[in-house]
Amino acid sequence: MKSTILSAITIAIICMVFYLVYRKEESDTQNDSRIVFAFSKTFKAVMLSCTIAAAMITLLFLGLAVFGEKEYRMFFVIIALFFSLLTLLASLLYLLARNKKVIYEGDVLYVSNLFGKEQTVRISEIIDAVENSSDGMSLVLRDNRKIKIDMQMNYYPKIKEILEKNNIRYHDRHGNTAPKGW
Repeated sequence: MKSTILSAITIAIICMVFYLVYRKEESDTQNDSRIVFAFSKTFKAVMLSCTIAAAMITLLFLGLAVFGEKEYRMFFVIIALFFSLLTLLASLLYLLARNKKVIYEGDVLYVSNLFGKEQTVRISEIIDAVENSSDGMSLVLRDNRKIKIDMQMNYYPKIKEILEKNNIRYHDRHGNTAPKGW
């Protein structure tokens, strides 16, 4: 009975992985008027692999806690708890990599957050841009909201061209108008 439950869980995880890996994504076509800042497919695949590996290790230690020797059960439960937290973190990072994107089209930015919720921002709403050489670019809007474009996103260097084209001042976090790394 217990091995049947573990087999069912394993099959469910494998089906979920196949769905996530082989599902169709919207095409991110690039041209001069449309630029999609998003994480690469390789980065997404690595994050998905980390999530799956952490989940499998969690299941392994849970199995050892349930079916193992009584004197080691508490140790296995603690290790399984640690890996379940690691699975949660990896899942959040995978969601970020899969859903977060910024699309520049004409004079509008379409921004998707961690959960895929999209908001529309006009370029004219951007009042400042702050670049962190190790992290990416933060675009500051009139209402003090910030849009983050991570350095690991595809086409990241094009943000400078967009800002210059729209006469938006960009600088590093210390106020230098010629940030290093550009």
